[in-house]
Amino acid sequence: MLDQIKAHLLDSINDIVSTANQFVLHPEKDFSRQSQLTMKTMIQAILTMGGNTLAKELLDLDLPVSQSAFVQRRYQI
Repeated sequence: MLDQIKAHLLDSINDIVSTANQFVLHPEKDFSRQSQLTMKTMIQAILTMGGNTLAKELLDLDLPVSQSAFVQRRYQI
């Protein structure tokens, strides 16, 4: 049951990523560059975050990016 829910969630995230232009503020430039913070990574990170500080959450998720970089990417969605 849990595996089905995870699979459905990942499928939904992939659907969103495939039509990313509908979900970003500036489709011509947001998420157009190569980055460790892809749209898929951002959505997964936001959905899995708990109540800790952003710095702690980024460490827990093994995302080697600055808090500022994460916040800037988040504003693009």
